[in-house]
Amino acid sequence: MQAIAQQLATWSPGQRAIVLVDQDTAELSFALDANGQVEFKLGDMIGHGLTRLYPTLSLHEVNIQHLIPAAAHFFWHLRQPAKGQLRAKVDLLFHRVVETAECDDNLLPIMKASENNLNLGGVVDIEADGETWYGMTIQNKHKAELYVSVFYFDCSDLSICTLFVPFLSTI
Repeated sequence: MQAIAQQLATWSPGQRAIVLVDQDTAELSFALDANGQVEFKLGDMIGHGLTRLYPTLSLHEVNIQHLIPAAAHFFWHLRQPAKGQLRAKVDLLFHRVVETAECDDNLLPIMKASENNLNLGGVVDIEADGETWYGMTIQNKHKAELYVSVFYFDCSDLSICTLFVPFLSTI
């Protein structure tokens, strides 16, 4: 705990700010569970039923000093799209995708999006079953051309994965 306190006291420019608050209002908290394992609890900001990270870890496996800045990085990026200036200029639709009877030039089935948009108020609430396919439609309503980069925020382990980054030609 002394190392964490020292780390929080030595903030530098470019580093995400970390503020100690009551557990009830924290985005991330940690404690030992009944088995002596470190359990990471997520605050209400994530919502949608996810309350903790999985799995728990033994105390010697955890380097809290690295986990705290990583969590601050995750939550900062997770909140940024809600503040974006282009948010009103882009529609994001999320659909179930089904196979059609048609095939493409490589004899692979052509997929078609269902008409129901699963993105309701900026939230897509699905339960992955390993069989259902999903897709996104991104509609640009802005007069300027936009290039899309897609990232996946995994709230189960606080990782951010790149799903799609456009190839930009230098010609």
